[in-house]
Amino acid sequence: MANINELRLAQKSLYNGARQIGDAGMRLNGTKYEADYRKAWTAIEKLNNRLIADIRKEGK
Repeated sequence: MANINELRLAQKSLYNGARQIGDAGMRLNGTKYEADYRKAWTAIEKLNNRLIADIRKEGK
């Protein structure tokens, strides 16, 4: 498993990038790319949740 500090940094990067990713989503709303964007957002959300869960687990 990756170093807990690396997991924290990765999660922080995802969190910090969420604003730009969300902005892209708003711009793609109603376009032919919206479905692809939503798939990517859902995958990022799942990854973020898994990272948080593992960070919490390792922190105990």
